[in-house]
Amino acid sequence: MTGAENFFIDIKGKSATNSLVSIIIVVSIVMFAVRSIFPMADYYVALPGSFLDTMMRPWTIVTHMFVSLGFVATFMDILALSIAGSLMLRDLSGRQLTSLFFFSGIVAGVVFQMLSGVLNAQYIVGCHGAIAGVVAASAAMNHSRKVLMPFFGTVKYLWVAIAILLFMVVNRTQQPGALALIAGGAVGGYVFAMMFKNGTDISKPIAYCADKLMLLFESKKKDTEQDTQQYHYAQNIVNNTVDDITADDSAQARQSSEQADVNDDSEDVRRILNKIKTSGYDSLTDDEKRRIFK
Repeated sequence: MTGAENFFIDIKGKSATNSLVSIIIVVSIVMFAVRSIFPMADYYVALPGSFLDTMMRPWTIVTHMFVSLGFVATFMDILALSIAGSLMLRDLSGRQLTSLFFFSGIVAGVVFQMLSGVLNAQYIVGCHGAIAGVVAASAAMNHSRKVLMPFFGTVKYLWVAIAILLFMVVNRTQQPGALALIAGGAVGGYVFAMMFKNGTDISKPIAYCADKLMLLFESKKKDTEQDTQQYHYAQNIVNNTVDDITADDSAQARQSSEQADVNDDSEDVRRILNKIKTSGYDSLTDDEKRRIFK
């Protein structure tokens, strides 16, 4: 080995890149299933060519990145992201790489919308704009690094990145607006890398917004859990109170019943005594005699 890096060995163990790839794959599969069941779903997930339409559906600036264009295109995008992402993780953290992906995708979407009238494209889908940004950023920050590629030997990574971008363009010649999306993403990635090399990390605002969004969902989850706990606590208090009241009622009922029995016995005794007074002892029945001596 001459100091060049075996690229496909190097990309092993890059957990941050693998996590981003996993997110793209999982969300793309979900999007594919939704689009298969609901053909009109494209209207809600694709990035429209009009700024006005995007203002009505602002989430499309992100959702369009996770709409698959087919197995082959998605596989090549994932491969390109794995290659470029592994190099970027030498200089960036996993959070910064994810921010670079979304920043490039958003810039790509804006460029597409600026040129959609010229390109006669009504909407666009696909993550190739975001991935083009990661590739361009990796080339800007590692342009002189040499890598060992199968069948080609040792080459500068700059040429690898250019080949990846050209392949992405050729692979999407049939998609209106794809060139604008790839070019916009590449520009976004290049700007990100240059600013980062000069000491400005523009991933921080994106990471900050992502953290706030996660905290919002976590806060709602905690509030829901707290409400549930308070509900169960209150329910237990109510149940215990009802049990106490029921027990008290039962005790009072027993006491009342016993008192009623005593009262009944007293009445019987008085009646029997009156009968003896008026008719004599012999007039008592056997039951009355038992009661009088009970």
